[in-house]
Amino acid sequence: MTTTLSAMEVRHRFGEILNRVSLVHEHFIIERKGQQLAVLIPMSAWKDIKRKAAREIEKHFESSASTLSDEEAMRIAQEEIALMHKERRKQKK
Repeated sequence: MTTTLSAMEVRHRFGEILNRVSLVHEHFIIERKGQQLAVLIPMSAWKDIKRKAAREIEKHFESSASTLSDEEAMRIAQEEIALMHKERRKQKK
């Protein structure tokens, strides 16, 4: 369940709201002057979001990597190595 609260209301009822998030797994949208600013969600939901995002990023890179030819992949790798060497030379100066 998602409830929208004003920032002032969250300030006054923070302990209660935190308990509802952690124990009842409620979600809260926090707004100020009618503008949505933040979301308060249980840590388990946050971990799920991070895990799903990591999977999506991994899928994206796997699909991108599979479309590169060996020559393109080698060129990209060489460019990255050259940039690393350039950065190291700058750091030594």
